[in-house]
Amino acid sequence: QTLIFAYFVNKFNLWKPTWIAVPFIIIATLVLGCYNHYLLDINLSFGETRNWITFGLVFVFIGALMRKNIYKIDNSRLLSNNVFNACMIAVFAATSIIEFRLIRYDGYIFKDIFASTYPLAIFTFLFFKNIKSNSKWLTVTARLAKEHSLNIYIMHLIFILGADATHD
Repeated sequence: QTLIFAYFVNKFNLWKPTWIAVPFIIIATLVLGCYNHYLLDINLSFGETRNWITFGLVFVFIGALMRKNIYKIDNSRLLSNNVFNACMIAVFAATSIIEFRLIRYDGYIFKDIFASTYPLAIFTFLFFKNIKSNSKWLTVTARLAKEHSLNIYIMHLIFILGADATHD
């Protein structure tokens, strides 16, 4: 569904209103998702808060926005610096762990995304984007991703379900 929506956004050149909508979708996702217990305290099913609009669409369009601005990113001394990106990954990974510890409630927490998930994803992408293509480490990981991306995706879902099943 996300890719179908993205196709129509691209076909009818609806990028600007879509990018304007993305921050509002992120806020709604956070308020109705992991922060719902503290802000609204209403009972929503996982499917109501984690669907193609609130989850898939946001990350696809964040990626599209980054792609649209790739030249600005490449020319930014800060964003093209992997030491900076690695530091940001560490900061947002730590804040994700802190959010996880503070917001822990019922069984949905392992499947939830937090406020720090978005910048963590962005800086992780920038980190790997900035690795030189002739890097031996990159060629090994690229080959693994190319050959095993479906398996990696399936295993991450199994890990999430396993973690969810063992949650107190």
